[in-house]
Amino acid sequence: LGLPFMGALTRLRESPKNFASLFDFAIAGPVLGLAVSMGCFITGLQLGNLATPNVVQSFPALPVGVIQTSTLGGSIMDFFAGGPGFVTSQDPSQALPLHPLAIAGLTGLVMNALELLPVGATDGGRLSLAVFGRKGHAIIGGLTWCFLLFAAFFIERADALIAAWAVYNIAQNDAEIPCRDEVTQLDAGRVVIAFLLWFLALLTFLP
Repeated sequence: LGLPFMGALTRLRESPKNFASLFDFAIAGPVLGLAVSMGCFITGLQLGNLATPNVVQSFPALPVGVIQTSTLGGSIMDFFAGGPGFVTSQDPSQALPLHPLAIAGLTGLVMNALELLPVGATDGGRLSLAVFGRKGHAIIGGLTWCFLLFAAFFIERADALIAAWAVYNIAQNDAEIPCRDEVTQLDAGRVVIAFLLWFLALLTFLP
């Protein structure tokens, strides 16, 4: 993934009513993006399975090492290819032809998952602010920065995380504008949804 493809910078023009309003604004983009990307990914894999050998030869190739950077993407690909480890256990340098729709879907999954990182003024940062409050978000954000720094040095094939650190540190590290009501806490249902999305994001961008 290159630096220009790390999501979009969206700024709030006015203060949200409360944490629930901030949550609803923040969740819309990633959920829609993840759903569309997953649909493209699965459709592309199915079309690839149906393609003739001659057609497959014309597909763009993706190194297995790139696929191995995503636990979720690799597991889904294994499932469609023949079973656990069918793809992800291959040599990382091996080039695997994939339908363009599958490559677009996998890229979209990783991009939207990275946008859920609870840092700065990203959608994930707004979710964190809504769930944990301003002080809690500052702690969670700091821990996330430490994780990204750790990943840059100690996690293999962490290029996407390193790019996320660079972009979010430069472009999306602003403090979010306050909500008009930061006293009323977020309801339990939204909190559960936030944690499920963060878990899905971890599965998507971690090897």
